Amino acid sequence: MIEATRFEVESDLLEGRWLLPDRPPPLPLVIVPSLVAGLDWTGASTRNPGFRPWWMMGLALQKAGVAAFLSQAPEGADRVGAASEAAWFRATNHHLVSRSRRALLAAGGDACERLLGLVASLGAHQQPMGLILVAPELPLEVPETAADLRLHILATGSEDDPAGEAARLRSRGYAVTAERLAGLDPDLCDARIPQTPVRMPHRRLGSAVAGIALMLLRPRWEQAVRPAGTAIG
Repeated sequence: MIEATRFEVESDLLEGRWLLPDRPPPLPLVIVPSLVAGLDWTGASTRNPGFRPWWMMGLALQKAGVAAFLSQAPEGADRVGAASEAAWFRATNHHLVSRSRRALLAAGGDACERLLGLVASLGAHQQPMGLILVAPELPLEVPETAADLRLHILATGSEDDPAGEAARLRSRGYAVTAERLAGLDPDLCDARIPQTPVRMPHRRLGSAVAGIALMLLRPRWEQAVRPAGTAIG
């Protein structure tokens, strides 16, 4: 099921979509807020209307049983911060989604940096359960407000060292995991495939993000370690 919504940010009227799986609520939720000026809610721009990475990731999340909220960005870069905050509040204000099992996702260096800024601006009671950063620029400047969050880095196949960055952040007290997606480039395409006039997101991007979301958004009781000799039930 797909539900449409609109929300106002200053002089902009922006569009958003909930992609809701067919399963009993409350639904775990991944929010892809408005972080890159000029992109519509699918991640497409007027210069490249067929390149829709948010839509691809949203469908994969929905298929995996995770709700997704995709939102449009304003044209002006100076309004992206306000739009991303408005998208967060609109996305979480749905009667079918969980009030605790929710994550934020950003893709690309600038978007990941802005997402960390959004986390820093949210109050303690408004923090998500996890963050998914796709193709970020390393090293990261993670705000102290993210100390209790689960953070996953899905890195490109470049010379960046995601494992080393995860170890550095864990040494500072953050709960961080990291992996590479073979071939992923900063533009979210597969660098191993020659560019064509019609660019397509990396074919494994959606399934990779869905798997990360399922891991990050497991209920906390499932992640607790039971004492030896105990049983469930």
